[in-house]
Amino acid sequence: MLKEKVKSTKFVRCISKNGKIELLRIIGADFKDKIKVIHMGVKIPTNVGGLLFKDKEYFKIVTPANILAVKGHKYLIEACSILVEESIKNFECIFYGEGLARKELEELIKRKFLNKYIKIPGLIPHEKLIKMYRNNEVDIVILPSINTESGEHEGIPVSLMEAMAYSIPVISTNTGGIPELLSEDTGVMVEEKKSEKLAMAIIKLIEDKNFREKIGRQGYNRVCEEFNIQKNTRKLLELFEYKYI
Repeated sequence: MLKEKVKSTKFVRCISKNGKIELLRIIGADFKDKIKVIHMGVKIPTNVGGLLFKDKEYFKIVTPANILAVKGHKYLIEACSILVEESIKNFECIFYGEGLARKELEELIKRKFLNKYIKIPGLIPHEKLIKMYRNNEVDIVILPSINTESGEHEGIPVSLMEAMAYSIPVISTNTGGIPELLSEDTGVMVEEKKSEKLAMAIIKLIEDKNFREKIGRQGYNRVCEEFNIQKNTRKLLELFEYKYI
């Protein structure tokens, strides 16, 4: 019925180019002009990032995501193990979330002797997380997402947009709609399920202040331009107001 639904509408809003491609694959190109891409958006704060790029001796890494297979937490655990093996120990990695994979991850953290470095405190209120961003309490946000065997994958994660809005450098994978957000050095993208490459990306951000600043500022600019909730709401309202023939 999807093609019939599209046929009967004035327009269809997709939240990513990848989503539009998937939709056209299902319904064909007959109504491609009806399909509009308007991204999700986040609130853009002002006066951020001033303290973020100072020299750091210790790094707080955060993964704000449900603890599910598609989020790829276990690859970040393995990457943290590589960091410790390489004598990089000036970090703490926090998984804020809950989900079915929590027990499995806790066992993996224990087996790799990473309890000192990785914490799973559970869910965090959204307002508290944003306050941490605003107060420069988070240095890197990582979402090591994967494509699952069942075909599940990310869209364009709002969790990354929110961190980028506060000039926090982010690392994620080339899955789903993520490349649409992180292309052109607005974030660090690595291949999915590659813990070694993920570890190297973390090391680069920890050791290279200039690179950290570049990624943070360009990420902020990308969100301001393409994922600003005020701008994108206006685009959506214009579609509703447009006098279709």
